[in-house]
Amino acid sequence: MNSSPGNGGLAGLARAVSFAALWVACAMLAAVILVLNHMIVIRLLGEAIVWHLEMSIYLTIGAFFLATPYAVLSKGDVAIDLLSAMLSSRYAEIMRVAVLIVMLLTAAYLVWSGLGRTLEALHSNLRSTSLWGPLLWPVYAAMPLGLALACLQIVAELSSSIARLRPGKKS
Repeated sequence: MNSSPGNGGLAGLARAVSFAALWVACAMLAAVILVLNHMIVIRLLGEAIVWHLEMSIYLTIGAFFLATPYAVLSKGDVAIDLLSAMLSSRYAEIMRVAVLIVMLLTAAYLVWSGLGRTLEALHSNLRSTSLWGPLLWPVYAAMPLGLALACLQIVAELSSSIARLRPGKKS
């Protein structure tokens, strides 16, 4: 991520949060691997498997959303390289700003709607219909949390891109 003097604090905070969320996502994926290995061993021993698959699915969902800020930080988001390669560096940067604005609006909407669903599940004590029956609000919370952190990272990227567009800055 390219930091400009004007957004060093925000960029540093967003970078730290993105890396922290990435480590949590990696730990969740490691837990998925352990749960699935445990499930295979238990199945080979002929025992019943109730919670293993559901837990691994929920952890994978959480890891996906918590890794989103790092994807923005590492520019792992979808880019239209062919079009931006044909444009001058200034127009490519303008296109990047437009894409970041669309990403921010989309992520903010998903944070808002996901937060509503999470709070509804929390207040109604919503549980899975499986035999295990875990609470669903922690699973639902992964989306607004991960995407809120992504919004922070997008704002830092947007600030950096806008700073590069200012007159007197090298493009």
